[in-house]
Amino acid sequence: MTQNFGGGHTHPPMNLTSLPMNIFKSFFAGLVVAAVAPVFAATTINFDDLPSDQFIANGYNGLNWTFADVYNARDNPDNLGPSGYKDVANGVQSWVSSPNVAFNGSIEGDPNPGSNPITISSNTPFSLNSVWLHSVWNNGLNVEVKGFLGGLAVPGADTNVLLNASDTAPTLATFGLNFSVVDSVEFIPSGGTQYYTYFHGTYFAMDDLTVDLTPLSAVPEPGTWVAAVLALAAIAFSQQDRLSRAKPIRG
Repeated sequence: MTQNFGGGHTHPPMNLTSLPMNIFKSFFAGLVVAAVAPVFAATTINFDDLPSDQFIANGYNGLNWTFADVYNARDNPDNLGPSGYKDVANGVQSWVSSPNVAFNGSIEGDPNPGSNPITISSNTPFSLNSVWLHSVWNNGLNVEVKGFLGGLAVPGADTNVLLNASDTAPTLATFGLNFSVVDSVEFIPSGGTQYYTYFHGTYFAMDDLTVDLTPLSAVPEPGTWVAAVLALAAIAFSQQDRLSRAKPIRG
């Protein structure tokens, strides 16, 4: 049955007794969604708590790392000479937070030193927000940053950052929505012309990497469920009592 309020339009009758229950159902559904929604935790990774000249172990700051080495760029313990890590005479430094940076390390006997990409990955999706990058030996070095999810390239998660070893400060690279849900990111160096001559290769430094990590699951507190269930039961009982006392209208 429908009620006609004029104007040629018909409207279903309003069931006033169902309003409180419908409102609560909407509230309860929202409560459940909010309780189980993934929680993103912003993390800035500066590598300053790691020893110099060692590859980063898997699990550091909740991520897995491939070909990511650490160097104390500020103190230059290996006496690398002027470089994109540090060049006092020309005011060059590769770090944002002191003293360490990460860099794309090579294993002994590698025929193309510095050609390895840094890969960061996780068993659960994360968001890549930003990173500071600096070339170590070359001007015009290109670092391609690519995002993946489930082994597949994420559409649009592919960008290039141009770096110069002679720049006095590192370059901030920021990433948008295309990198907001990834489980693996590669930093792939290539090209450029050698500027510092102490060594060679497409090495680059990385500092203050910012990511948002997603936990495996966000399980609501037991009290949240108890309160919601009790409230639902109370309203359901109230509705039943109201309906049982209501007198039918017969016309």
